[in-house]
Amino acid sequence: MLSLLWGTAHSQSPANPKLADEIKRQEAIYQGKGDQLLEGYVVDRSLLSYTFTLSAEFDSSLADLGPADRWLDIGAGRGQAILDYYTPRYDSMHTEGGDRRGSKARSVAISIEDRRTPLWHETAASLEPGKIQYLFDKRLREYSLEELGNFSSSPTSSAASRTRSTSPCSWRRR
Repeated sequence: MLSLLWGTAHSQSPANPKLADEIKRQEAIYQGKGDQLLEGYVVDRSLLSYTFTLSAEFDSSLADLGPADRWLDIGAGRGQAILDYYTPRYDSMHTEGGDRRGSKARSVAISIEDRRTPLWHETAASLEPGKIQYLFDKRLREYSLEELGNFSSSPTSSAASRTRSTSPCSWRRR
């Protein structure tokens, strides 16, 4: 969302004052590091929080992703939602379609800075190599196709990316 807003800001002056305010807020978030977080900026949102905050289709779309798919979580912070996705608790809450889907999708977290916790590293080490990936220090538009791969958005990704201060996207691999 930030890259979309930033591109809009540089291509023209936003006519909408709310858009201009959001661009300023997003830029302040991008410039803030470590403990210099803006009030209300969340870095440890759980997957359960995503399911309550986002459209009703988000949860089922994520559960439908299989091993050939990837979930891109833009603005992932510590990546807690991705960590939650790989837990037995998530599996027990999403039993329908498990046989058809097989193993879970790969996940890619994108954050402003490296906010991974020891739990992230432990989880990554326990999964097959490349199952979860964490990218940081760049804006979304600065990542190359080689770094991200091809994605096509699910019906929930548009709603997800427009949700204030939460932007997980469940995307299917092309």
